[in-house]
Amino acid sequence: GSLEAFAQWLLVVFLSILLHEMAHAFAGRAFGRSPEIQIYAWGGRTSWSGVGGSSKPVHDLMIALAGPLAGMVVAGVCLLSRTRVDPENLATLGLLRDIVWVNGAWGLVDLLPILPLDGGVALGGLVGMVRPARVESVTRLVSVVMACVAGAVAIAKGQSMMGVFALWLGFDN
Repeated sequence: GSLEAFAQWLLVVFLSILLHEMAHAFAGRAFGRSPEIQIYAWGGRTSWSGVGGSSKPVHDLMIALAGPLAGMVVAGVCLLSRTRVDPENLATLGLLRDIVWVNGAWGLVDLLPILPLDGGVALGGLVGMVRPARVESVTRLVSVVMACVAGAVAIAKGQSMMGVFALWLGFDN
């Protein structure tokens, strides 16, 4: 509703994305990888430079889940903190609401088993532990099916932008 609220929202989104990507980076470093983080308009990406580090499927799974887990912890702490804030303090309550929404809601969406979301990468790690030769085909197939289901549900619920985004990911897979 105001320029101040918009600036606050942008700051919360930026810091949340940075935290999310740093969690991936720290997890990757724990397995000897060299992280590189890029932040861009639609989110962020942590990639690995050079050679070295472990590429075991279980490590891929743990690295993929580190980002959403960090956001969920922040969302949980902020959700619990809301009970200690004076109900008259609308600015603080609004800030906490934004942090919970960005980290909690996006964290749940990011856990959908759709590539390139972290849930899709985590699925690849799980499949890699069971059927290493089938990682690509199984992960892509599940991604397409889940993206189509998520897109159809979102459109049916009147969330056309989210539906188009999900269908786009399905097509991309």
